[in-house]
Amino acid sequence: MRAIGYFPGASATAQESLLEFCREHGHEAVALVTEPGEAGFRRLLAHLELMPALVVVPRASVLGRSAREAARRYFQMVALGADVLSLASRDDAGRELLQGRGADGMSERVRRAMARRAVKGEALGRPPFGYRVGEGRRLEVLPEEAEVVRLIFHLYGQGLGLRRLAQRLNELGLLTRAGRPWSVAAVRDILRNRVYVGTYRRFGVRVPSSHPALVSPREFERVQMRLSSQRQGGERLAGGQFPLSGLAVCGYCGGRMVGVTRRQRWQRRDGSEKSGEYRYYQCGSRVNRSLCDYHTWQAETLERRVIEAISGGQARRSVGPPPSARELEAGLRRLDERLARLLAEAGRGRLPEEEWRAQGVSLAFRRLALERARAGLPEGQAAAVARLERWHELGPEERREALLALVERVIVWDDHIEVLLRP
Repeated sequence: MRAIGYFPGASATAQESLLEFCREHGHEAVALVTEPGEAGFRRLLAHLELMPALVVVPRASVLGRSAREAARRYFQMVALGADVLSLASRDDAGRELLQGRGADGMSERVRRAMARRAVKGEALGRPPFGYRVGEGRRLEVLPEEAEVVRLIFHLYGQGLGLRRLAQRLNELGLLTRAGRPWSVAAVRDILRNRVYVGTYRRFGVRVPSSHPALVSPREFERVQMRLSSQRQGGERLAGGQFPLSGLAVCGYCGGRMVGVTRRQRWQRRDGSEKSGEYRYYQCGSRVNRSLCDYHTWQAETLERRVIEAISGGQARRSVGPPPSARELEAGLRRLDERLARLLAEAGRGRLPEEEWRAQGVSLAFRRLALERARAGLPEGQAAAVARLERWHELGPEERREALLALVERVIVWDDHIEVLLRP
């Protein structure tokens, strides 16, 4: 997997830390961003727009000067297809935010008191899926949900992939605790959670054998090994360079079309080997939730059809005036306030982690769209059309800029597309 280091304000040793981590885990280090502040973060987002990757940070706190800013930046990266890992905890940076800084404004006295309760194995906030809070605030097994957890580990251990597993759960009519269909992210969060081997972990406190386990340590470790191995190679979602990322949506379900890169290798008749890499766009609802059919387009074909629609006058313009600068700023403030409330609720255990992630990513998508609108067009629309006529001469970043200047949305069906231009 490609990895990008984000070490704002760091010295030259940051590069060694990134390279050492990549050598240890088999990743390819492709960039290192050390510029502090919003300018450095914008550089990081520009990398992710062109090539979603694993983002490695020294610790979650470098993501922002406050928990609100850190959560906002975390979800913006996730919305662009990145995994964000903290070297300090060797865990997801979002999970580290919840454990260490989730309740922005929580007093140190309250935090210490909750940590003391965690040492005793007392449940804090909402229990994980599969458990309920029982006598003495200890986690107790919730039989109906526990059977789903065991089924997830069993099916994954039998070789079922994450997408097919989510689809199987949805076909069986099983729902998450929030009453929603299972997604790839929700299934992965279950499989990664060490609570199911009887270990309770909150506020940096780890208490083994604190409650009944739902899976054995051996089964859990086998699952972790497979999860780690599947991060390497094969079919990669949102990998490579996809200029229509975030613009193309499925015409059947309204879900985002996500970029997928697939590598294939085959043997010729003379015994020599040949390999190839193929890019295509696929319905994200199918990929992440298995709730749609296999709607897919070869990337070059879809991109060419979009350019032809724009240059040939078949694209239609969005109705209504663009939002004013004041409306955009108010919208950004509202989204930031909602992200802050979500982080506080999740940090206090009032919101399940999977629900926090789902809502956070949704808000981040909306914020990225507002930021693009606030930034204005990188150039006039007429000039952008002229640039698209030289599509094959443009670099990935230039292609992306020209499309963002013109296109509001591309609606994709199996046999045709509809291009909606900005007002």
